[in-house]
Amino acid sequence: MNLEVKPNVLLVILDGVRAKSTSLHGYERETTPFLQSFAEQATVYEQARSPGVESLSSHTSILTGYHVPEHNITSADRTLKEGELIWESLRLEDEYKTGVFTENPFLTKGTLAKEIAYDTIVNWQAEYPFPEGVDPKSFVENGSPNIYEYLKACIRNRHPIGSLFNGVALQSEASFPSLLPDRFRSKAAAKTYADAFLEWEAEQSGPWGACINLMDAHMPYSPNKEFNLWDDGSSLKLQSKIQNTLWEFNCGHRPLEQLHALNDLYDGAIRQMDAQIEYIVNRLANRGELENTLLVVTADHGEGFGERSRIRDDTPVVAHGAANIHEVVTHVPLVVKYPGQTAGERIKKPATLTRFPAVARATIAGEEAPSFVPEDGIVVSHVAGEQTPKIHDKIHDYCDDISPFTGTGRAVYEPNDDGSVTKYVTWGTESATIRIKDSQTATITAEDEDGKVDHVYEKLTDKDVRQADEDQIDDATREHLKDLGYA
Repeated sequence: MNLEVKPNVLLVILDGVRAKSTSLHGYERETTPFLQSFAEQATVYEQARSPGVESLSSHTSILTGYHVPEHNITSADRTLKEGELIWESLRLEDEYKTGVFTENPFLTKGTLAKEIAYDTIVNWQAEYPFPEGVDPKSFVENGSPNIYEYLKACIRNRHPIGSLFNGVALQSEASFPSLLPDRFRSKAAAKTYADAFLEWEAEQSGPWGACINLMDAHMPYSPNKEFNLWDDGSSLKLQSKIQNTLWEFNCGHRPLEQLHALNDLYDGAIRQMDAQIEYIVNRLANRGELENTLLVVTADHGEGFGERSRIRDDTPVVAHGAANIHEVVTHVPLVVKYPGQTAGERIKKPATLTRFPAVARATIAGEEAPSFVPEDGIVVSHVAGEQTPKIHDKIHDYCDDISPFTGTGRAVYEPNDDGSVTKYVTWGTESATIRIKDSQTATITAEDEDGKVDHVYEKLTDKDVRQADEDQIDDATREHLKDLGYA
């Protein structure tokens, strides 16, 4: 690859998007029409796996190149030492301009928000119709609103009516998102960050590196009317009544049929993000920048809608986290457009997102199409259920027995000659071997994994990249994390 200037690096993370729900991977609904067409000039890794099953642990692996057991960043009170993020080395060593564009507080205010890593940080701060009134979000505890305390605060406030309207606006975001002005939403649609990135990119005169993390497919799902193609309104109405998706369904407070209904909104949210990827790609192409950009489109983890685990038959897969290491949360899309690439390619070997820093550095060094497939062919996914205190804090409000949600899940993937993948998986004392043909088809082949997982994990040692455990985030950020179900 002969490039007169250093290539740009753009990482787009579709937060919470599983491969199973993308038409790129054969899903019956056309959720990703642009990615399907874009694949004709890009590389699609059909068997990509997320390093973790929660946003923080997986993002840390993507941005550092370490597996979860190597970095051990598994909750909001843990943070990285400086110098470990790919954006730090690009900015300080390669003289790149760097930016991050997302409302995900881990990346902009929390554990992974290293000021030294970015020239520009763009997050989302929603307004309230009456900013001098009561902030209703401050009365949300463990995912549930304290209505009584909120109403008392409204009465005592100098602007009681305005304070009540703030609560109405917050509730309307879940019930009628298309009717609420964007500036009043606590969750911004993908176009907000696409526009912010493109405005920033237009100002750059040299090489740049950027991360865009889109949260449209993260609970609560709120596609705009244009992309809400599969919900007749009933799913949106149902979602507005759910206080805590993860634990109400996990602990049996709601029937799984209701969770299945939310899938209609989820699919619309994916379609919404696909449209913004098209918008970004077309603008970069028109500016003459796409040709010289490493573009990586992927997801940090997937999402469960009540699927049954092959090693946890008594526990459905709900959302993500909760010690679940099912394929719907580990199998993610991965589409890569290398600088100068014009022909499409499909790769069936297991790929890992922990390769992103190495791929970025190799691309900058002039290597042609460095791979997301590890040299030894082994891919690892991990969930540290026993290391996430946030689970314990919330679950006791819904379940007496927390044991199904606290075990460590470990998965090892190996390629087969026929293009399928073998998954060796353990959770607690349970284990299995599973043959995976694609995102839609998997078959259990054995009730154990013959020691394969332990053999691979013996090589994954702590890299000592974590600072001492302490509270690294302010109160406002903690409230935002609670809204997203992360704290």
